[in-house]
Amino acid sequence: MSKPEPLTPRFIVQEENLADVASHLARTEDTVRPEGTLPGMKQVRDLPLWPIWVNPEHLVRTALVLMRGHGVSGLGVIEGKEFVGVLYIEDLAGVAEDTPVSAFVRKDVEAVSPVATLRWVSEMMVGRNVPRVPVVDEGKFLGIVSAQDLLKDIGRNYDPLTQLPWSDALREWGLRHLEAGDEVTIVFFDLDDFGRFNKQYGHLVGDQVLRRVADALRSKVATATDLLCRYGGDEFVIGTLRAREESEALAQEIVSSINGLEVEGAAMPITISHGVFGGRRTKERPGTHIAATLDNLINQASKECMARKAARIAPPQQTGEPLDFKSVELVSAVASPSNGGFRGVVVLSAGERLLTGVVPMATSAARASAFAVAAALNEASSERCQVLDVIESDTAAGNVMTVVGMKSNRAVAASRLATSNPAEDAARIALEAFAV
Repeated sequence: MSKPEPLTPRFIVQEENLADVASHLARTEDTVRPEGTLPGMKQVRDLPLWPIWVNPEHLVRTALVLMRGHGVSGLGVIEGKEFVGVLYIEDLAGVAEDTPVSAFVRKDVEAVSPVATLRWVSEMMVGRNVPRVPVVDEGKFLGIVSAQDLLKDIGRNYDPLTQLPWSDALREWGLRHLEAGDEVTIVFFDLDDFGRFNKQYGHLVGDQVLRRVADALRSKVATATDLLCRYGGDEFVIGTLRAREESEALAQEIVSSINGLEVEGAAMPITISHGVFGGRRTKERPGTHIAATLDNLINQASKECMARKAARIAPPQQTGEPLDFKSVELVSAVASPSNGGFRGVVVLSAGERLLTGVVPMATSAARASAFAVAAALNEASSERCQVLDVIESDTAAGNVMTVVGMKSNRAVAASRLATSNPAEDAARIALEAFAV
């Protein structure tokens, strides 16, 4: 292994004249931005690192002046060209100031790499109960990171609710890759009717929805190619280096995995809309403003998402007679196990038309089927249908299933004795409720 490059001193301390100690150190770019591509999460080298150090033969007096002058609680210790340990201010309490620091150097302290993520370092420090750690890169001392540094940065850059980075991380990531000539695609997500979760069921349920969606998104991204962030409110964004076609497939897979999810305390399922833009460029055109390019990618993906969302919630255009709910009949209703829940597919007949409703995920076969009925009816009706809950009760007459919902602004409900086929039961009862 080759020896590390000599560490250029940033200051000179004359033991006899401590007034000559520099008032500050110049932080150079190479000390905090070593070569290499950063992963999506913020890393130690993104923090302001100051390589303040002493030699083992320096006196305690010198170390204390440096710590107080720079407002730090620890120094690196360099012997020759090598990093040998650290010196913390608590190690010098009550020590004679004319004593060499060599007796107080912590040589067994664990150092971290500048490319370690802030979240990993934070968890490591908590797990090992250490208040600060040195940052070392191939034998070169770069500075000391304290728990306070990490808390400030993580609190500022990460959403405490979803544990996702905010949009600043997306801008950092996007600008870096555009500058490198990489193709960047933005996948924009926006929850449908999220305000209803907060208004109808309370903000605690709304928070559950955001966490559930964040977890679902997190399970689909790859840190080598993607960066996921909470963009704001009920919006999430993935920046990705995947090809456009692969990005489209990723978006569809995510939408399918989220639509129909439920949270405790809410009877309505989660649904989400998306937009995709970018991934067509092979290199940045000369003179192109990188920041403007990134803004355009985000804006266009957002517009596509909003257009899809508007199409989902807008009443369908009526070309003939309004839908006669009483004439709608059930053709088939199937609820099959899927990813720990149930996927519902319902086919209805309305005169000569066939209406199909699909719900990718629900917590029970009955709910999957009832939600799918509402989805099918919404294809043909200007009156919005929504299933709020499916309730099963044991009575003297047997097991009774009840479907409760909304038709436009009216509450609707219907009940009947359940059979051994909960999917068909729920579908027929939902049709009866909406026919009222």
